[in-house]
Amino acid sequence: MKRFALIICGLLFATVVCLPADRAFAQTELRPLMPAYWVVGNISDIPEAQVGTREVYFFPGASKLDRTALDAGNYAVSRAVPGGGGSQYMLNAFTIFPLALEVGKAYIVATAQDEKGYGADGTVTITGFGWNRADLSMSLGGGIRSPILKGAEPPPNIRVWFNNRLYQPALVAKGEKFIISPKPEVRIEATIDSPYVLARDINAYSMSIDAKPKDLSASTISRVFAAGTVAESAMISAMNIKYNVVDALAEGEHIFSFSSSSSGLRGAASTSVMLATVEVLGGPLRLIGPPLTFPSPYSISKNRIVTIQYQLSANANIDIYLIGVSGQRVKKFSFNSGQEGGSAGINKVTWDGMTDQGSLAGNAIYVGTILGRDENKLLGKVKLTIVD
Repeated sequence: MKRFALIICGLLFATVVCLPADRAFAQTELRPLMPAYWVVGNISDIPEAQVGTREVYFFPGASKLDRTALDAGNYAVSRAVPGGGGSQYMLNAFTIFPLALEVGKAYIVATAQDEKGYGADGTVTITGFGWNRADLSMSLGGGIRSPILKGAEPPPNIRVWFNNRLYQPALVAKGEKFIISPKPEVRIEATIDSPYVLARDINAYSMSIDAKPKDLSASTISRVFAAGTVAESAMISAMNIKYNVVDALAEGEHIFSFSSSSSGLRGAASTSVMLATVEVLGGPLRLIGPPLTFPSPYSISKNRIVTIQYQLSANANIDIYLIGVSGQRVKKFSFNSGQEGGSAGINKVTWDGMTDQGSLAGNAIYVGTILGRDENKLLGKVKLTIVD
């Protein structure tokens, strides 16, 4: 077969570069001019999807599924221009690398596939006459996933919950202790921004406690697949892992370490590492610091909801009684151990002002007593003022 090569004597030209006047000489620099072989065509819209200005790729391959050249960067690309019930494209096929085309060989021409799975693709055979045409039409399943982007992928984002409480590194960095129970349920969430996806293998995710690795393979795992993909393709945009600590943590400070990796499908894979410094408190059940209410004072009509916040030294079954000035019980709350209201660390419970009798509480100062239900122990009191 004939082969068009980049370095052809007739395509090498000399360009004279004029240097500033204060320089005593001029320099001649040889620069090759890029030869041109055009591939052009129309891409037809369909009611379900329009071409718009999406990218059009030209690359060698047995079929559009053969991405060897595409993902190695051996492709030409141009952007379609809308008009006439579709879009037109024009790309220089000589910009593939290595810069050579074979007469009589068929090459792939394809648009980027959108998130709904629509795109266009076909083939064009190089005739050697300087240009060839390939008209395409949009279809479901047509087109290709865009080529790998060069350079490193962005690292995943990691968030961690301990018994439904989100770990907040900024607050811990300011000196606030993050208190957990000795056997917390840990939930790890790894996400990554589109169009990148996460690693598929669970071995790309890790957790350690005080530098001791934990096996995540037996954990409860759920995945969120990237928009426009199917589960079989395993293009994961979010990974959620639940891990139950079986061996009780000793009293004191502990360091959890978490890591997650990107897939490496669109560049060099990147890994994120997150550290969480937590504390397990010993001794009898107690409140850490004074309980608070906000807003204070509280207006039922304006604020709708009031929040009671307190911090427990450990998981516990908790009852809260709101008592009016007459000593009558207005509202009772009950929370189970390990749930919001009964978790080690900060708890936030809300009230809409409705009493147990089915009426709205009146303007007054109420006292909330916080009790450990199993211990039958008063842990603390909080004052709540209603002004409407």
